[in-house]
Amino acid sequence: MNVFDLLLDEDDTLLVEEFSFTPVLAGVRNIGATPIPIKLTFEQNNLDLNYLSNLLDNWSELYPNLKKPKLLYTIANGQNPTGLAQDLETKKKVYELACKHDFIILEDDPYGYLFMPPYNDSEESTPIKMLTNDEFIDSIYSSYLKIDTTGRVIRAETFSKVFSPGLRLGFLVAHKRFIKVIEHYMAITTRTPSGSSQLLVNNTIQHLGGIEGWIQWIIKVRNEYVRRRNALVKGLKETESYKNDYIKIIDPHCGMFVSVIINFDKLAPVEKLFKIYENYDVLLDKLNVKCVINGVGIVLGTKMSFDDESLKNGNFVRLALSFAPNTETLTEAGHRLGKAVEDLFDDLKTELN
Repeated sequence: MNVFDLLLDEDDTLLVEEFSFTPVLAGVRNIGATPIPIKLTFEQNNLDLNYLSNLLDNWSELYPNLKKPKLLYTIANGQNPTGLAQDLETKKKVYELACKHDFIILEDDPYGYLFMPPYNDSEESTPIKMLTNDEFIDSIYSSYLKIDTTGRVIRAETFSKVFSPGLRLGFLVAHKRFIKVIEHYMAITTRTPSGSSQLLVNNTIQHLGGIEGWIQWIIKVRNEYVRRRNALVKGLKETESYKNDYIKIIDPHCGMFVSVIINFDKLAPVEKLFKIYENYDVLLDKLNVKCVINGVGIVLGTKMSFDDESLKNGNFVRLALSFAPNTETLTEAGHRLGKAVEDLFDDLKTELN
């Protein structure tokens, strides 16, 4: 939040992905800035580049009373909630737009080290390969920093997702002038990070043998998340909901979540559904009740939306891989979500008829 506080004023605007880490929204609105959502494509590359380009080129007509964006906030690698990652070509095109329209890119990357190969049914029970450090580094999705030639990229990383969430310890990579200013700003706001957290991380890295050992630790954490992803997807694919095409799994590129699209259009055209149920928010609330009955916890896609318009695209739910005690629990969670969707669709068929 320090970056938002430092860069944004009350009448500024910023670009955000239409579904994202919504606690950010509260902080931005507290400043008085206006977030403008960018459409996502769940099938490829995550960001809808055509939509973004058209939005920026026609800004004065679309938003005549708002300043052009000063900042783009993006979770580029392992986007939360989709789990998708922007490839390097997508990042280059976004960066070109940033240069053309003069905005800063804030790249929030808590999940990039937890990259995953595509799910493969035949490899579900196969031991995950222990990569060498070089193989691991070569496989990580590129940062916007790799293509930054004008100092307009700020990268935020955290130790929380690969070590311990309670640490609340992260760091920024940016142009030295920006780092100097934010250091001064933090001195009068949040102050320095916890000394205990810094000591714990530093001593752990030293105990593991330095950077080389730390990378090996991250690889082991990453492999565990691949196993967990495999177990959950396996459970989902075994359900009648999946076999009947009631659900579609978004295979994550990175991270600790799996999102599942609910194909409500298998029941009726979306226009008809919205005449009865208003939007996906109503339908997903019904699904949430079924999930509670079946004993599985989910996050509704509509609850991760930045505006009402995005509710029309919010027909998905997100499941976390991090809380379950073992892979068997995740497979069972997939079964239970599938059963919840099946129960919901049975009810909706009756209501629609």
